[in-house]
Amino acid sequence: MLTPGAWAGNLVDYRSVQAGFIESLRSLSVFDRLLGDNALRRVPLKTRITSVSSAVTGAHYGEQQLYRIGRMSLDGEQIEPVKTTAVIVLTDEVFRSTGTAGQTFLSAELRGAVSAATDLTFLNGIMLGAASSVSAGTTAANVYADISTLLDTVAAKGVAKLYLVMGPANARRLAVKLSTSGVQAFPNMTPSGGEIGGIPVLVTDQLPANTLLLIDASAIAGDSDIVTLDASEHADIQMSDTPTTDGTTPVVSLWQSNQRAIRAERWFGFQLIRAAGVATITAATY
Repeated sequence: MLTPGAWAGNLVDYRSVQAGFIESLRSLSVFDRLLGDNALRRVPLKTRITSVSSAVTGAHYGEQQLYRIGRMSLDGEQIEPVKTTAVIVLTDEVFRSTGTAGQTFLSAELRGAVSAATDLTFLNGIMLGAASSVSAGTTAANVYADISTLLDTVAAKGVAKLYLVMGPANARRLAVKLSTSGVQAFPNMTPSGGEIGGIPVLVTDQLPANTLLLIDASAIAGDSDIVTLDASEHADIQMSDTPTTDGTTPVVSLWQSNQRAIRAERWFGFQLIRAAGVATITAATY
C-alpha cells in the first residue's frame, strides 16, 4: 500500500535540483551574474521588444512662441532563444557507484561546460560591432586611462548598471599591481574579480585574449529558461567532440556498451538595445 505524502518522500524535488544548478552558474557565467543581479532588462524569450533609438526632446517656450513638434525613432527586435548543451558519457557501473564526491565532480563538469558555452555566445554577441580602442599601456595609470576611455565610449547615464569583464590573466595581474608609490593600485581587486573605481569586475576565460570589456547591463534585454538535467542509457551517440553528419563517425549504442549519457541543457536569449552599451579595449596586457 502506498501512503500519500510518505511514499518517495525522501526524494529531492527535481525543481530544487534545477534551481540549485542555476544558482551555481552565477559564479561561473557573466550572463548569469548579470541576470542574477537583475541588471539586465528581463524580457521573456520570443518576445518582441521596441527600443527608442532617437528620443523625444523638449524645449522652453516664451509667450506667443510656436511649439516645436518632437519626434522619435523606434527599433524593433525579438529575443530569440539560444540553446547550450553539455553532455558527458560514463559507464553504468560508475554511474551507479558514484557517491557524493562523484556527483559533485560531475555537477562541476556540467556547470563549467554550460557556463563556458553561455558566455562564449553571449559575449561574442554583444561585442559584435562594438566600439574598440587600443590599451594605453600597462601601468596602473594606464589601466585607469583605459577604463576612462570605456566610460566615455559607453556614455553611461545615471541609470546605467556597469560591469567590467576581463580574462583571468589580467585579473591576476591587477590584483597585485602596485602604484608608483609602491602600494596596491587596486585594493578591491582579487584574482577572481572585485571592483575597480566602484565598478564590479567579472572574470571569464571566454573573452578574446587581452581584451577588457565594459558592459552597461541596462542596455541589454534578456532572459533564461531553467537548466534541465537528463540521463539516458538507450541513445546512439558519436563518441566525439567534433561530431559529423555525413556518417563517417561511428555511432555507439549506450545500451549495448553498458554506458549512460548525462546532459545539461538550457535555453537563453539576449538583445543589445543600445549600440553604445558595450565597448572594448584590445591589447590590454596589464
